[in-house]
Amino acid sequence: MRRPVAGSAPDAPWTVDELAAAVRERLPEATGVVADRTGTGLVVELAEAEGREARWRLTFPGMLAGLGGEPLTAAALIVRANVQEWREVRDRYPDGLPGMTVRWFG
Repeated sequence: MRRPVAGSAPDAPWTVDELAAAVRERLPEATGVVADRTGTGLVVELAEAEGREARWRLTFPGMLAGLGGEPLTAAALIVRANVQEWREVRDRYPDGLPGMTVRWFG
């Protein structure tokens, strides 16, 4: 097991950059995946539609810390599942699901 380095989740055998690449493989509309300011949350930026510049920024506080014990593939699938869940209910929760924040940049 690799030692965690700057930019990695606590106890994770992967870095945030590796997680970002794995998420983009499974969620092509993800244009950015980074740690939040605290280093424990995850920020996912999504393109609204191909060729458009409108973007959603979803912030999942504490998610990065919670994914630390997961293998890389599982962590990426968990991120994708959270994004898909938000898409399914975003009309009912315009500010995001409980425990997350959402911003739209048009």
